[in-house]
Amino acid sequence: MEVIEEFLGSIVDEKRWKGYLHWTSRTPGVNKIKDSQNPTIWMLDVTSSTVEAQVGVDFAEIYANSDLYKRNQQLITELSKPSLSSQDLYFSTKGQQQDVMHLMGAMYAAVMFLGGTNTSAVQTVVSVERAVFYREKAAGMYSAIPYAFAQVTIGVVYVGIQTLIYSLLIYSMIGFHWSAANFFLFYFYIFMCFAYFTLCEMMLIALTPNYEIAAVTMAFYLNMQVDNEM
Repeated sequence: MEVIEEFLGSIVDEKRWKGYLHWTSRTPGVNKIKDSQNPTIWMLDVTSSTVEAQVGVDFAEIYANSDLYKRNQQLITELSKPSLSSQDLYFSTKGQQQDVMHLMGAMYAAVMFLGGTNTSAVQTVVSVERAVFYREKAAGMYSAIPYAFAQVTIGVVYVGIQTLIYSLLIYSMIGFHWSAANFFLFYFYIFMCFAYFTLCEMMLIALTPNYEIAAVTMAFYLNMQVDNEM
């Protein structure tokens, strides 16, 4: 257990980890865990398909027939039942629930659309500025860190102004309750989303040889993100 505490700290469930280690290590042909070895890495190594082929066992089948699996299923059943003091999320009318879903969908669509627009707008600007940076750096005018700091500062200021205009329009059109705290949280959420898209595109342009490759990479990333949300 000293190995587990060394890598996972005191918050780990020692009984459960001991059960996993004991169940896996007692399988014939499996190498025992070594001192100072990360138990999670050891678990992934000894249960890989390569080790299964070498040893000639099916860990999935062994686990499905083990007492450990039965105890875990029992634990899942117990934890899936809500406590007596808990309450279900309740809407007085079905229309309220639909309104919440529509508002969340509208915010998500707006953030993705304007975030994608920001990435397209920043591509050509940053790529042109990079040529200027190469020239000034060769002349000994400034180094990479001041250039990157200035670029990020200007981008954040632009995003902040854009977010303020957008938040005022959307917040009032949606009909959210007007309060300083609520509006600030809404502004902060939208600002961080827009800044994420803008700075991510700046990073891609800095890492790729030209903005065409950066655009293709960003488009692929955005498509993956949309697919994951669906």
